[in-house]
Amino acid sequence: MAKEETLVKGEVFGFPVETALTEKELLMYGDELATLDTEESEATARHQSEKGRFKADIETIHGRRHYVLDRIRTKREMKEVECYNDFDYFEGICTIRRVDNDEKVSSRKMSVEEFKGERLPFPSQIDDPDDE
Repeated sequence: MAKEETLVKGEVFGFPVETALTEKELLMYGDELATLDTEESEATARHQSEKGRFKADIETIHGRRHYVLDRIRTKREMKEVECYNDFDYFEGICTIRRVDNDEKVSSRKMSVEEFKGERLPFPSQIDDPDDE
Protein backbone atom coordinates (compact mmCIF):
# COMPACT_ATOMS: atom_id res chain seq x y z
CA MET A 1 0.00 0.00 0.00
CA ALA A 2 1.47 3.24 -1.03
CA LYS A 3 1.58 6.18 1.26
CA GLU A 4 -0.87 8.85 0.13
CA GLU A 5 0.63 12.25 -0.37
CA THR A 6 -1.21 15.32 0.93
CA LEU A 7 -0.66 18.97 0.56
CA VAL A 8 -0.65 19.32 4.34
CA LYS A 9 2.59 20.62 5.61
CA GLY A 10 2.95 21.37 9.29
CA GLU A 11 0.33 21.53 12.06
CA VAL A 12 -3.39 21.38 11.26
CA PHE A 13 -5.67 23.96 12.95
CA GLY A 14 -9.18 25.37 12.63
CA PHE A 15 -9.71 28.70 10.93
CA PRO A 16 -13.02 30.53 10.24
CA VAL A 17 -14.02 30.32 6.61
CA GLU A 18 -17.43 31.29 5.18
CA THR A 19 -19.22 28.19 3.94
CA ALA A 20 -22.74 27.37 2.72
CA LEU A 21 -25.19 25.99 5.33
CA THR A 22 -26.54 22.49 4.96
CA GLU A 23 -30.30 21.78 4.97
CA LYS A 24 -29.98 20.34 8.47
CA GLU A 25 -28.22 23.50 9.75
CA LEU A 26 -30.89 25.72 8.15
CA LEU A 27 -33.64 23.72 9.93
CA MET A 28 -31.79 24.01 13.26
CA TYR A 29 -31.44 27.80 12.85
CA GLY A 30 -35.13 28.06 11.87
CA ASP A 31 -36.16 26.19 15.07
CA GLU A 32 -33.89 28.38 17.18
CA LEU A 33 -35.32 31.54 15.58
CA ALA A 34 -38.89 30.42 16.37
CA THR A 35 -37.90 29.76 19.99
CA LEU A 36 -36.13 33.13 20.27
CA ASP A 37 -39.17 34.91 18.81
CA THR A 38 -41.44 33.31 21.44
CA GLU A 39 -39.00 34.14 24.24
CA GLU A 40 -38.75 37.74 23.04
CA SER A 41 -42.56 38.12 22.98
CA GLU A 42 -42.84 36.70 26.51
CA ALA A 43 -40.01 38.90 27.81
CA THR A 44 -41.57 42.00 26.21
CA ALA A 45 -44.94 41.19 27.79
CA ARG A 46 -43.28 40.75 31.21
CA HIS A 47 -41.39 44.00 30.75
CA GLN A 48 -44.56 45.93 29.88
CA SER A 49 -46.36 44.43 32.88
CA GLU A 50 -43.53 45.29 35.26
CA LYS A 51 -43.13 48.72 33.69
CA GLY A 52 -46.79 49.45 34.38
CA ARG A 53 -46.47 48.29 37.98
CA PHE A 54 -43.35 50.33 38.55
CA LYS A 55 -44.96 53.36 36.91
CA ALA A 56 -47.86 53.15 39.38
CA ASP A 57 -45.40 52.77 42.28
CA ILE A 58 -43.41 55.80 41.11
CA GLU A 59 -46.56 57.90 40.74
CA THR A 60 -47.61 56.97 44.28
CA ILE A 61 -44.19 57.94 45.61
CA HIS A 62 -44.23 61.25 43.68
CA GLY A 63 -47.69 62.09 45.02
CA ARG A 64 -46.63 61.46 48.61
CA ARG A 65 -43.39 63.39 48.04
CA HIS A 66 -45.32 66.45 46.83
CA TYR A 67 -47.67 66.20 49.83
CA VAL A 68 -44.74 66.09 52.29
CA LEU A 69 -42.90 68.92 50.52
CA ASP A 70 -46.02 71.08 50.71
CA ARG A 71 -46.34 70.39 54.47
CA ILE A 72 -42.70 71.41 54.97
CA ARG A 73 -43.06 74.51 52.77
CA THR A 74 -46.25 75.81 54.44
CA LYS A 75 -45.50 74.43 57.91
CA ARG A 76 -49.27 73.74 58.13
CA GLU A 77 -51.60 70.79 57.76
CA MET A 78 -55.32 70.08 57.93
CA LYS A 79 -56.14 67.90 60.96
CA GLU A 80 -59.34 66.68 62.55
CA VAL A 81 -59.85 68.78 65.71
CA GLU A 82 -62.80 68.64 68.09
CA CYS A 83 -64.95 71.72 67.54
CA TYR A 84 -68.36 73.06 68.50
CA ASN A 85 -70.90 75.49 67.04
CA ASP A 86 -71.30 78.77 68.89
CA PHE A 87 -74.64 80.26 67.80
CA ASP A 88 -75.23 84.00 68.07
CA TYR A 89 -78.98 84.23 67.55
CA PHE A 90 -79.04 88.03 67.75
CA GLU A 91 -76.44 88.46 64.96
CA GLY A 92 -77.55 85.32 63.08
CA ILE A 93 -74.02 83.95 62.95
CA CYS A 94 -72.68 80.48 63.74
CA THR A 95 -69.02 80.44 64.76
CA ILE A 96 -67.12 77.15 64.75
CA ARG A 97 -64.67 77.07 67.67
CA ARG A 98 -62.05 74.59 68.83
CA VAL A 99 -62.85 72.70 72.02
CA ASP A 100 -59.24 72.67 73.28
CA ASN A 101 -58.50 76.42 73.10
CA ASP A 102 -61.80 78.08 72.06
CA GLU A 103 -60.06 79.52 68.96
CA LYS A 104 -62.36 80.64 66.14
CA VAL A 105 -62.03 78.32 63.16
CA SER A 106 -64.66 79.85 60.87
CA SER A 107 -68.02 81.57 60.90
CA ARG A 108 -71.07 81.68 58.68
CA LYS A 109 -74.65 82.90 58.60
CA MET A 110 -77.05 80.66 60.47
CA SER A 111 -79.53 78.65 58.43
CA VAL A 112 -83.28 78.96 58.83
CA GLU A 113 -83.33 75.49 60.42
CA GLU A 114 -80.78 76.59 63.01
CA PHE A 115 -82.93 79.61 63.90
CA LYS A 116 -85.99 77.40 64.25
CA GLY A 117 -84.12 75.06 66.57
CA GLU A 118 -83.66 77.79 69.20
CA ARG A 119 -86.52 78.28 71.62
CA LEU A 120 -86.33 81.94 72.57
CA PRO A 121 -88.66 82.86 75.42
CA PHE A 122 -91.80 84.79 74.60
CA PRO A 123 -91.94 88.27 76.07
CA SER A 124 -94.61 87.09 78.50
CA GLN A 125 -92.21 84.43 79.85
CA ILE A 126 -89.40 86.90 80.58
CA ASP A 127 -89.17 87.96 84.18
CA ASP A 128 -89.75 91.67 84.28
CA PRO A 129 -87.72 93.28 87.05
CA ASP A 130 -90.40 95.98 87.38
CA ASP A 131 -92.96 93.34 88.49
CA GLU A 132 -91.20 92.72 91.76
